[in-house]
Amino acid sequence: MVHSHPSASDDGAGESPDRLFDQLIGTLGELSRQLDFSVFFERAARAAADLLGADGAAMIVLDGAEYLQYRFFIGLPPQYEARYRNHRFPAHLGTSGQALRSGRPVFCQDYAASDQAMPEYVAAGLKSNLVVPVFAGDMPVGVLAISWFSHRAPESLERRRVAVVEVLAGLIGTAFHRLRLEQELETRALYDALTGLPNRSKLFARLEHALYQSRQAERLTAVMVMDLDGFKQVNDRLGHQVGDRLLQDVARRLRDVVRRSDMVARLGGDEFVVLVENCASVVEIEHVAARLVTALNFGVGMGGNLALRITASVGITVYPFDDAAPEALLSHADAAMYEVKKTGGQRYGYFDARLHRRIHDRQRIELEVRRGLEEGEFRLVFQPVVDAQTGRAVGAEALVRWAHPEQGLMGPGHFLPQIEGTAVSARLGAWVLRHAVATLADWERRGLGLWLSVNVDGHELEGHGFASRLREMLREHPDCDPSRLKIEIVESTVINDFDKVGRLIEELAELGVRFVLDDFGTGYASIAYLRRLHIQAIKIDRGFVAAMEDPGERALVGSLIQIASTLFVECVAEGVETAEQRATLLGMGCRLLQGYYLARPMPADDFLDWLAGGHRLRLVPISDAPG
Repeated sequence: MVHSHPSASDDGAGESPDRLFDQLIGTLGELSRQLDFSVFFERAARAAADLLGADGAAMIVLDGAEYLQYRFFIGLPPQYEARYRNHRFPAHLGTSGQALRSGRPVFCQDYAASDQAMPEYVAAGLKSNLVVPVFAGDMPVGVLAISWFSHRAPESLERRRVAVVEVLAGLIGTAFHRLRLEQELETRALYDALTGLPNRSKLFARLEHALYQSRQAERLTAVMVMDLDGFKQVNDRLGHQVGDRLLQDVARRLRDVVRRSDMVARLGGDEFVVLVENCASVVEIEHVAARLVTALNFGVGMGGNLALRITASVGITVYPFDDAAPEALLSHADAAMYEVKKTGGQRYGYFDARLHRRIHDRQRIELEVRRGLEEGEFRLVFQPVVDAQTGRAVGAEALVRWAHPEQGLMGPGHFLPQIEGTAVSARLGAWVLRHAVATLADWERRGLGLWLSVNVDGHELEGHGFASRLREMLREHPDCDPSRLKIEIVESTVINDFDKVGRLIEELAELGVRFVLDDFGTGYASIAYLRRLHIQAIKIDRGFVAAMEDPGERALVGSLIQIASTLFVECVAEGVETAEQRATLLGMGCRLLQGYYLARPMPADDFLDWLAGGHRLRLVPISDAPG
């Protein structure tokens, strides 16, 4: 039953008026010292619920004039809070709507039986509620809903207790009004009034943090300044009202095309800034810049007639290539933007000329690699991994070469670093893996009994669908034994997303695919990775092998070999170029070697001939190993 005026029970029942008064004084004293609204609400609402013997309370705030929205909770069932936090419903519905319309408390002792009951709350277990309108002065801001879930409320509520709850609701209304004023002041201080975008102050606070994060994570941060080409003509020909609507449209377009983690800000006039954070390569930065240029190429008109075309000039500077303070970074990007504007606009350009050349070269190589893939210019070569004790090959590493029509046969160092992280790099990686699987299947049919390792770039491994693509390749080549396929990854790949890479390794390990940690010892946490991941082998970096003449470096290599032995994983030393290095490594317990001393990388047919020739390594007695 709904009561607009909760009935008073016997005044003699319950606590004495003096005790009630003392409690109210104590609560008011606590609230008067509390500035944090969330804590203020929790204490006031908790006091109101305890006073009535209820489970908890919620504040449902007016969102405009037509909707109410759940915002704050205390003491209610977790599932109820999780379901209804930020839930909106029409402001005229239910006991909340009745309380707002009447301006007085509304009590439902049996909520399910009330004609104001909302079915979803009955289903959620609400048994009783008291809804008190919340005002800030004469302005309604919402309602305070006191709720019973574990039991029903008494048949009636003491009038004096309800009066105390009304006082607490009034205090909550005043505090909430103060919160809104503070938020409005903050918005005015940190956000542009016309577009709602962060302003210069907010941008610089974020930029300071972005540069700190960039230094810690060794990632790139880009500052992009953009200016609208033709905005002055819009204001002059179509008026400032149209110009303001255009700026609001531009703000929406920019928010739509940047990444969720990026910030769009307005400095003033038609000048906007995009802060692009946490980038692994300039490719990510350029993808954002290209989307900006495309999004800001549109027509503006009045009355259905196209009047003017808007485009954008975008200037970019990249930290830490441009290792400057925030103000200077913004100035540099602004200078780059004006240079773009001088040459016709409608594109992006860099502040740093050297970086610009580097980007230009990378783009040229990316296009060349794409063309090379289409023309079939890439080749796989195979470098044997030899058991240094028996002199026999036990496996090989697949390495990519580019038979460039003008520059001849090129090793990966001439093109892989420039395309790292790009779509064409992923295409090339898939080509290498597919041909490696096909080669391994051929070796199986020949009964060679060798394994084959393939380097997989971290971006490709972490990208979407790597495991499913490899499964498909293995299905296409049923003769390929997955246990003879080894995927080589570098430690930085694991660092980027340990959990994701760990799950991928586990998934592929179920197929039999094995994983090798390349360049072991160059990172700070390799041992931890070996212990926690399904890594079956390590490769000692060629730099350590080359430096073994130094006693300290030789001791370090010995420690790495010992770690592998202790953890029961294979150990391969790469870059072996002398008999002395072979003997030293074998003497320290590393039998599997790879390097020019053993064999150079060879095309597939030459590799088979090399095997057919019964090649064996010339063995050097271990006693001849240096010191």
